[in-house]
Amino acid sequence: MQYRWFAISGEFEFSDAISFKGKIVEQGALPVQSDKETLPEESFSRPPIVPAVGVALCDQRFSDGKITATIEFVGEINETDGCELVLAYDVETNRQISAGIVGANWAMYSIREWTGNGRESRGEVPRWVPYAVGGDRANLKPGRRYQLEARIFGSRVTLHIDGVHVASANLPSTWQGAQQVGVWCMSPGNVTVSNFTVTSDKPRAFVVMQFSETYNEVYSEVIREVCKGYRVQVVRADEMYGPGIIISDIVEQIETSSLVIADVTPQNTNVYFEVGYAHALKKPIVLLARRGTQLPFDLAAFRVLFYEDSIGGKGKLEEGLRSHISAILGEEPQQVPGSQSLNQPSAEPR
Repeated sequence: MQYRWFAISGEFEFSDAISFKGKIVEQGALPVQSDKETLPEESFSRPPIVPAVGVALCDQRFSDGKITATIEFVGEINETDGCELVLAYDVETNRQISAGIVGANWAMYSIREWTGNGRESRGEVPRWVPYAVGGDRANLKPGRRYQLEARIFGSRVTLHIDGVHVASANLPSTWQGAQQVGVWCMSPGNVTVSNFTVTSDKPRAFVVMQFSETYNEVYSEVIREVCKGYRVQVVRADEMYGPGIIISDIVEQIETSSLVIADVTPQNTNVYFEVGYAHALKKPIVLLARRGTQLPFDLAAFRVLFYEDSIGGKGKLEEGLRSHISAILGEEPQQVPGSQSLNQPSAEPR
């Protein structure tokens, strides 16, 4: 087996493949009639068979990249059979993001989130929130091996089954830092998961700023150099090439980025639009501005790294930017040439 595994819930066996040992937990009863106008809502949320559910986590973490696996349902297919790749899992709240074959009697695949128990303090019951659902379960066959591939870039998730792109979704918020991954299974029978592989990609940072010589220096000499220490791929709008509408490319870059870095020194409507869109997606945003900048009302409440246009100001901006990126990614830089102290922020936040 390529990775080490541990079962959080349900019964699993780990050898060359991952085997989920499903069973019937409870036998329900079907409604007498199927008219939603006359039957209570709970009659339709309870399946006739309540199967076992299991989550197994491996020792791998990632924030951007892909997870692939081969899954097979052993024996007869039930309307509740499901197996999904867990792209992010929080062990404290049991919150998770997953994509794959969904355990529902009206769909075949999904991208969805289990909200976990972190919201119970606000009176919210843990539940599944679907972001993309589709397919006909009549096409789900026992004994057939399905190739699943789930990709996540920033808040963008895609799902491929047998090499075919079947679903995409934008998450309402970006998970910060590398997360634990694994598999989720639900079935009254057995499910086999093999060839589970995690491939990490470099996190992406989209840079928003006015294109001029002054800000080009901040971009090339500070932002790019600091991001190198975190193996973060940096992109600015003027570095994107190819046909198409530029605003569509910018929107896609923001959606697939792990964080956004924006210099809001000059009043620029394009910069404000891109910062606003990133904020609407709940992206982690690092705002930069020259000291003395008068920020508009909508930005005045945000933390801003103010910097001086000097050699000393450059060093302080580097340290402050590292502190923000470390907090967002949950890791320290591997190596930053020319820096004596990587962990002491000195740029003053607002």
